Amino acid sequence: MNEADRRRLEEVMNSLTLENTSTRFEQRYESASALKWVLWNHRGIFDETGILREIQSVRRDITVTKEFEQSLAMSEERYRVLIEQANEGILTMRDNRFLSCNPKAAEMLDRTLGEILGRTPESLSPALQADGRQSAEKIRALLQQALDGAPMLFEWVFLRSDDEPVVVEVSVNLVASRTEKTLLCVWRDVTERKLAEHRMHDTHERLRVQAAHLGLMREEERLRLSRELHDGIGQLLTGLKIDMSILVRMLYAGETHSVAFKDVIVSINDLIVQMFAQTRNLAQRMRPVPIEEGGIAQAIQVLLEDTTNRAELTCEIRITEEAKELDSHQSMSVYRIVQEALTNILRHANASHVSVSFEREDETFILTVCDNGCGIIDEEIRSKSTLGVTGMRERATQLGGELALLSLQQGGTSVSLTFPRKKLEVQSAIIDEAGFSGART
Repeated sequence: MNEADRRRLEEVMNSLTLENTSTRFEQRYESASALKWVLWNHRGIFDETGILREIQSVRRDITVTKEFEQSLAMSEERYRVLIEQANEGILTMRDNRFLSCNPKAAEMLDRTLGEILGRTPESLSPALQADGRQSAEKIRALLQQALDGAPMLFEWVFLRSDDEPVVVEVSVNLVASRTEKTLLCVWRDVTERKLAEHRMHDTHERLRVQAAHLGLMREEERLRLSRELHDGIGQLLTGLKIDMSILVRMLYAGETHSVAFKDVIVSINDLIVQMFAQTRNLAQRMRPVPIEEGGIAQAIQVLLEDTTNRAELTCEIRITEEAKELDSHQSMSVYRIVQEALTNILRHANASHVSVSFEREDETFILTVCDNGCGIIDEEIRSKSTLGVTGMRERATQLGGELALLSLQQGGTSVSLTFPRKKLEVQSAIIDEAGFSGART
């Protein structure tokens, strides 16, 4: 008997008494080839005087059992680490309350584990879900279906600790034992995805409305041009034809030196001058000539002069030299936004003064159009049916920039466009320069 076995025997003998006649312990044996575990059961036999006379020992090999226990412990540890480090929220529920929760789920709601465990889903949710149903009523129905064995996948709106909503995609599966039914829940935060979907839906709706409006505008523009060609240039051509007929008749009659002949020549000249003027006006409406000839600064200057001539307005313009860096697409978009802003000022603002500024700050261009009129209300700024504002915003998007409208405290409205200096390709074919003469709010 080695020293270790001797000490173990002494421990067994000391532990056996009349009151405690049996004891057990596990013993580990190591050898070069294997590791074994043995379970010892000892029973003491005492005589009438209470003296220990005999020890009965039973030895049982429990190596397989110990290996299984160690394997189970390692599996449980791996499972715990997997759950705690998962990128998705993992929870269990029983009796409609959260039984367990991993850190990721708590992070999604910006809460501690203690603030979630023992709570019901509806207590962490707003009163109404996105579809208008009561949270308590809806979650009971969904969880009951899961308890009946139907795997569930649905979106749910929870509230963070700061009462901000967070949209979670919830997967629920039943984990049943003989005595209890437990629900395993997997959460995936889809808040950003839902916001992106809403933004995309809003963009599509805005583009749909804008496209319909622009189609109507094109038809109106064609009708207006047709009328102007018929009533304007058409009438001038008719007058020119009549004068030419008179001129031919007088030539054949030999009346070339008469006063009437000279009057016909003057009339023909006047008609030609008017035709040139009307043709130039029509062409400029389609695409402003000053942009091609003198750049965006001159085009805006001409536009402002035309605006002030039509109304009792004073104007102020400040355009820096950096405006020359704009390409033709950028120049046209900036011009159309200024044109729309001035049109709205004439129609709605009841202003007496307007200012336009264009400058560059680092790698950003900034256009600002301000007036001192009655201002704009928040509903008009947010409204999707305000087509003039929508058109300006679409042009700002084409430039890769943003458009901001603000009602000034001192009175009036500020329209501010910011876009990057870097030239961008046209990303939308919905708004074309030739067919867009400026949407009206």
